[in-house]
Amino acid sequence: MHAVNSRQRLDRFLIDARLNAFEADVSWGFVSGAPGVLLPIMAHPPIEQSDLTFEEWLDGALAGERVVKVDIKDPPTNRAVLDILERRDLPRDRFILNADVALGPGGDPPLFSADDAVEWRRRFGEVVISIGCTTGPDRAPYGAGHLDLMLEAASAVGEPATICLDVHRVESDPSVLERLAAARRHVTLWNQHAADAALFRRYRAALPGAFIDLFDGLRDPIVE
Repeated sequence: MHAVNSRQRLDRFLIDARLNAFEADVSWGFVSGAPGVLLPIMAHPPIEQSDLTFEEWLDGALAGERVVKVDIKDPPTNRAVLDILERRDLPRDRFILNADVALGPGGDPPLFSADDAVEWRRRFGEVVISIGCTTGPDRAPYGAGHLDLMLEAASAVGEPATICLDVHRVESDPSVLERLAAARRHVTLWNQHAADAALFRRYRAALPGAFIDLFDGLRDPIVE
């Protein structure tokens, strides 16, 4: 389930037995009703307010026994989140840390680097490190240079790691998957624009070991 950034979506996720994993965005902002206090909240920029703090979300998420993916959105949040996580006994076999550490098609310069991801590995050992890249609003394919940056970051981080790709950009140039397969790299597929069940099934069949996080036109998760 994508963007589990509110109490309503978290509660909905926790009672749906079909869903075995979810992704959520953590950024620096305000909790609803407390506009003067900045802290890590569950929101995707440019949204700066949420009804759920990162710590509240983490407590609920970990209690649900699912795979948890945390997408860190900015450096101040990164520092606070890492400190919070270090105080927890993380289930490292089902915990994923993600951020954009490379420049992608149409994207802005990333706020993080491979060095940041290496620091996550140093602090959290065997958690899965998810390598993302910045992207624009279109569906332009990944170029060789974009893949080079992500592969370099994955090599620096070490295993276990996964490389995140926008499924519609892969549709624009499927050869990106061949290159990642040749490099023996694990893949995560996500979507910026709505997908459908047929697309989900096609990639599930082609990439049985991949993480596939696709949502439909209502931003509901597509499940098998």
